[in-house]
Amino acid sequence: MNRQKKSAHVLLGGFFLLLVYCLLLNLPYIHLREFQGEEGRRVMIAKNMLETGEWLIPYFEGKVYLNKPPLYNWLLAGMFRFTGVISETSARLVSVIAAFLSALALSIFWRNMTGMKTLWFILPGMVFLTFTDVMDKAIRAEIDMTFTFFVNFALLLWFYYFEGKKRELWAWIISLAVISVATLTKGIQAPAFFYCGIIPYLFFKKQAGKIFSPSHGVGLCVCMGIFSLWLIPFISRIDFSDVLNAWFREIIVRREPLGSGGFVAHLIEFPFQYVVAYLPWIPLLLLWIRRPLQQEHPLMRDLAVYCMLFLLISFPIYWFLPGARLRYLMPLSGNLAILLTIPLHAAMTGNMGDTTLGKRYFQTLGVLLILLGLSAPLWSNKFGLSGNPVALILLATLFMASPFLIRQRTNMMKSTGLLLTVTLLGKLLWASLYFPYHADHLSHYRNAAQQVNMLVPPDAKLYDYKVRNGHLAYYLGRPVLSIDSLQDLPNDEPAFVFMEDSRAEGKILGGLSVVGKVKARGMHLIVCRIDRGAR
Repeated sequence: MNRQKKSAHVLLGGFFLLLVYCLLLNLPYIHLREFQGEEGRRVMIAKNMLETGEWLIPYFEGKVYLNKPPLYNWLLAGMFRFTGVISETSARLVSVIAAFLSALALSIFWRNMTGMKTLWFILPGMVFLTFTDVMDKAIRAEIDMTFTFFVNFALLLWFYYFEGKKRELWAWIISLAVISVATLTKGIQAPAFFYCGIIPYLFFKKQAGKIFSPSHGVGLCVCMGIFSLWLIPFISRIDFSDVLNAWFREIIVRREPLGSGGFVAHLIEFPFQYVVAYLPWIPLLLLWIRRPLQQEHPLMRDLAVYCMLFLLISFPIYWFLPGARLRYLMPLSGNLAILLTIPLHAAMTGNMGDTTLGKRYFQTLGVLLILLGLSAPLWSNKFGLSGNPVALILLATLFMASPFLIRQRTNMMKSTGLLLTVTLLGKLLWASLYFPYHADHLSHYRNAAQQVNMLVPPDAKLYDYKVRNGHLAYYLGRPVLSIDSLQDLPNDEPAFVFMEDSRAEGKILGGLSVVGKVKARGMHLIVCRIDRGAR
């Protein structure tokens, strides 16, 4: 009885520590930076759902938005309704929660697979939370973090039931049910991620016949059934061919622009960018040289192969895909966290004879922290370090912590705990400096929206001619209708239209008069009044 009580206390203590760490890592200064990437578009779609009550079909600036299924918009709208506020903070909370749930799922999975009874069962969750790319995406109101949670959760569930519990039917049903939810979040990339590792794993285990098993068939039926709950009523109102065309463009045709170096530069840069995205932990993959699984149960070896196959199959695809971005690989960051936790756990518990590689890496990090402190005069003026007491305290604490990382006698368990602490302090230091700087100097869309609103009377209608920028639409704080042709502009009411300067050439005649020009980051916008007398 006492043993069960102690186990429950450890479990609850781990949950609490993970939650507090996640909130400290992500919440401070989260409101200061203006929306980036696709944040504005996601927020405006969710806002429209709340205002109109139209939950089935997403709309942006009055037009149907078909590129993504609506689940993430539902989650955003739910958060807005729960908090009663539509803001940067409430929008980004969805991603913070998804990051915590991902870390929690990894931790519980690791505890169940290893039988660990100490608080260190949360190690894979902590590793996941402190990946550089996860720390970035966890504070953005974008789909990536939520999609990562669902895909990661499905992969963990499949292995746990298929290999851990030997319950094949439940493995397929539960994991594919979660994959259907992931598909409702981002699209058919979810089953692609799911099968890209599971099929090779079944071949590795010489169980390829399981792909055609009745259990798998039942799981597929559950997956399609859940997805159809949205798809059937959706396509009853929207032409299905339009949906397929939008998804095809999003997945196959849509290309991110290559950098100035072209495809060759992409091939060279992508692996280095991947390493940076999963610092500070990814160099510790070198611990696998010491064969950390020699004293482990065969199930752990299967788990390592399982996680590795997903990365070995997916990484080359995106490496050789022109314009692919690192965030496309983020749904497999949980697999990487497990692959890092296995040798770390072996080193921390003494099951790895030589841990010199790990100690040398921690020492290197300590030296880099000292150099960070010494370099402060080079960057402190730009970010206002001297007038920021919080940042000064954090920098001093990091500087004082560095010798403890350098000490050779520090064991791997203490060094790992220290690295988690240093990463938290480093993230808070960055947020305390960069977010206020961003708010003061890089609020392009906030400032542009203010200028547009100064040019356009509050009671006038405002139209968007092919700009369709979600950030600008959000910060305008007023209804904006998107149009595809200037012929769609009204004739009988006060109205204004904004467009990119490049699109305005030759179109200012014919009833439009320029009232001002506005710069919004890389866009040069022109704001025109619709001149009824000249139309």
